[in-house]
Amino acid sequence: AMLDLRALGIDDLVFANRLLDEHDVALMPGVAFGEQARGFVRISLTAPDEQLRLAIAAIGALVGKIGAEQASA
Repeated sequence: AMLDLRALGIDDLVFANRLLDEHDVALMPGVAFGEQARGFVRISLTAPDEQLRLAIAAIGALVGKIGAEQASA
C-alpha cells in the first residue's frame, strides 16, 4: 500500500527515517520506486495483524506529531 504524505509537507525519506528512529517501524520511502513516487511511503501488509496494528498506530502518532510541529512553527 502507498501512503500519500504530500499534504504533510515532509519528504518521504525524512518521514521513513523518523518513523524508524522514533518508533522502530520500517517502511520504504516512495522515492526508492522512482521520482513519480516521491512524497509517498510504501507499507508492506505481509506482517502479522498485530504488528500491522502497532505499525499503523506508530504512523498515526508520527503524523500527529508532525502536524503539531508544523502548527507551532
